[in-house]
Amino acid sequence: MIYKTRPKLSGIQLYGVFLFISMVVFALITYGLLEQQAQQSIRNLEKINTSIKLSTAESYISQSLNNTENLAMKIASHQVVISTALGGGATPQEISDRLAIVKPVTGKHYIVILDILGDPIYQELTLPDELFAQLHTKIEQGDLSSVFRVFTFQDDSNNLMVALPILYNGFLEGLLVYVKPFDIDAFLSPLRFSEQYQVSLIQSDNSWGMPPPIDWTQHTTYLPRYDLDLVYSINPAIYQNNRNQFIRSLIVALSIAGALTYILVYFTGKKLLISPYQSLEKSERRLKKVAIEAQTASVAKSQFIASISHELRTPMNGVLGAAQLLT
Repeated sequence: MIYKTRPKLSGIQLYGVFLFISMVVFALITYGLLEQQAQQSIRNLEKINTSIKLSTAESYISQSLNNTENLAMKIASHQVVISTALGGGATPQEISDRLAIVKPVTGKHYIVILDILGDPIYQELTLPDELFAQLHTKIEQGDLSSVFRVFTFQDDSNNLMVALPILYNGFLEGLLVYVKPFDIDAFLSPLRFSEQYQVSLIQSDNSWGMPPPIDWTQHTTYLPRYDLDLVYSINPAIYQNNRNQFIRSLIVALSIAGALTYILVYFTGKKLLISPYQSLEKSERRLKKVAIEAQTASVAKSQFIASISHELRTPMNGVLGAAQLLT
């Protein structure tokens, strides 16, 4: 049976295989370490991003509600409002005509004036009973702070209510209730950073609110001045997408870096490490060949001399034998 011997790899081939295996091991270890760091980095970046956007949303909402409060304060300080709270004799039509001067021109805006006992003395719409009860309690307690409420009206439209005291010479004389439509989608549209994020507002007592997505990650901050919870929701898929994108970029970068490194190290190592040994190996093979050739020549020479000696010795032996016979 004839066994075929497996061809042996040359030194440069072994060097290439060793270098390739080393690069693969290095890439796997690097990927494992960087993948863990990437997850932590993405989480930290997402926290920072969430904090910034949540702060931006809080500032925007606070500024918008503050502008509404300033408008309500301007109306509450109007002479016709104070006069009505003090029991003035103006008719509802006269009050409406004079309030039209300070009301915003665009949109529907409603005014309700409560006296010191909490009873309505002028109203452009009927508030829900629970709101009236809250406002009545506010007047009884002499609370001079503003009240912000969002409620749903009979036509399922959202409305923003701002109630603040009517003061005369520093004394509480009644309560002004300013109501305007609250288009929550238009109000929050500047905060819609992308489809992966959602900003919601919820009344702290859960009497009104925009339900955030159930399965999304939620970050809530309370706005005590406005009695609202600001909920910032994040689609959990965005983390996975960012992670996958980073991993793909990491694999591409490692592949390119590995290929360039392999080529550079391979040819540099071949020139600096392998080539001298190859030259030495060639010289050694050359010397062995010369030695073999010299040995072969020496053997041939010895055989030639032995053959000549034999050929010369045979006639000489004959001559010597003949000479001995003659003598």
